Order: sequence, then structure tokens, then C-alpha cells
Amino acid sequence: MFLVDFQWGPVGESGGSHDVEWRWYQNDKLLSKSRGVLVFTSTPYTLRTQRAAATLGIGRFKVETVVDGNIAASSEFNIIQ
Repeated sequence: MFLVDFQWGPVGESGGSHDVEWRWYQNDKLLSKSRGVLVFTSTPYTLRTQRAAATLGIGRFKVETVVDGNIAASSEFNIIQ
């Protein structure tokens, strides 16, 4: 699971509509990509993506959250047996 939190001011206003994409890699190979247009309704706003470890397998992985074409956050991790 990968969570990314966003916040902005003023607190009572929407963060607007954004193109969001999640990319899952094993080493440098793209395994999975999903995307959508999301409205960041209120601050703080959390984006969430997940994959079952059993479907990924063993190895080195990276997940990226891309917002409006820019990598907002990424994380690398290992799955070992």
C-alpha cells in the first residue's frame, strides 16, 4: 500500500481537478499503471494505491504517484520470502 497526503490553504477550498497516475515497477520494468482524474475535495487529501504482495512476487519494486505529469512521491521496497 502506498499513501500520499496533500494539503493546501485556505483550508475550506477545493484543491481542484488533477490527472493522477500510479506506476508500479519491478526493477526498471513497468508492471502496472492506472490513472484517473480526481478532484482533491478538501485538505488534507490522501491518494492511495495498493497491490497484493503475492501478485508482485519476490524482488525489488518501486511505486510512483504522478500528479499532473509530475512525480509527487515514490517509494522503493523489497519483497523477500
